[in-house]
Amino acid sequence: ADAFFTGLNSSLKNKPVITRTTDDTNLRFYDFSPAYDEFTKSDTIIKTLQNLRQKEHIDLVNKIFAERIFKSSFLQKLSSDQTEIEKAELKTADLNFNQLFTCDELARLAVVDAAEDYLNKGPGMDINGIQVKIAVPLLINFIQTTNEFIDNHKYSAQLRFAHAETILPFAALLNISSADNTTKALSKLNRYWKPENIAPLGSNIQWILYKKDGEKKYLVKVLLNEKEARINGLTTKVFPFYNWNDLTSFYQKKLSGWRINLEADMVLYLKNLTAE
Repeated sequence: ADAFFTGLNSSLKNKPVITRTTDDTNLRFYDFSPAYDEFTKSDTIIKTLQNLRQKEHIDLVNKIFAERIFKSSFLQKLSSDQTEIEKAELKTADLNFNQLFTCDELARLAVVDAAEDYLNKGPGMDINGIQVKIAVPLLINFIQTTNEFIDNHKYSAQLRFAHAETILPFAALLNISSADNTTKALSKLNRYWKPENIAPLGSNIQWILYKKDGEKKYLVKVLLNEKEARINGLTTKVFPFYNWNDLTSFYQKKLSGWRINLEADMVLYLKNLTAE
């Protein structure tokens, strides 16, 4: 956030007035939901990932990788890779192991890593599951702050800074094309859902409003990582623009189907959220 504002200030003629707030309920929603924590540790998730690891022979990949570097007698003495790295006064971020793996091994590891995000933070096996509903507070916040801007133009931009863990479920909740794809073929997940395209480093989701002078109707453009995004289930004759009233009605209808209204207490919502 600090780096962003440094760049922003240097590019503007007039220094903007910036108000900073902590917004954990909308941006760190995982921390407020006991049921979500239980969901990620459920037998279904664990067994699904275990089966995928077996199918991709991850234990064998790990064994071959270790034997490529160390003698078996030395491997038996290691308590954990993290412990040994710390003993060497290094950090995991300082090390690049990519060159030590074959392309096939990296591909297998990537499948399992993507599947874990997909099941726990993406569309998973149920686009209406808790791993997507967890982002409802952020959607409501987007709708409310957009309405506030339309009503009183109190600010020029509402900016939020979080992590990939926030982007993945939010993009699925918004029905952004390709971000909400579901499949049971986890070993071929990259054909349907690519986390590197949805939540890469510096990932972002933007709603940008447009209006002609003298008119009251607003159009909104949805961007995923600065690219114009289509909203599955919502039509428009002027893509990449959507009528704001159509967009907000689309999402409010979705929320109503889950018996959620815009004025609901989101802390209480997260606390009572269940994995159905």
